[in-house]
Amino acid sequence: MTKAIVLDEAASPVAIKELAELNSEFLTAIISPSWKMIQQAFTIWKIVANFLHYIICLVSFALHHSQMKRAVPMMGTALRVF
Repeated sequence: MTKAIVLDEAASPVAIKELAELNSEFLTAIISPSWKMIQQAFTIWKIVANFLHYIICLVSFALHHSQMKRAVPMMGTALRVF
């Protein structure tokens, strides 16, 4: 009979070693990352990506606006009004 124990990344190496010593012939320890950690990393990445996208859009709009003001003086005046 084989026992499987799933330990997350916070399990101490001492605890894993003690479990292995207690049931060395019956124990299979599977160390896997926590699903919450993966979700948090993905959420943080989405926040960073959205922030960078926002900054790029602002810079792009500012460049476009400044080029339009130089190229077409009347359009620049109209944009300043609105």
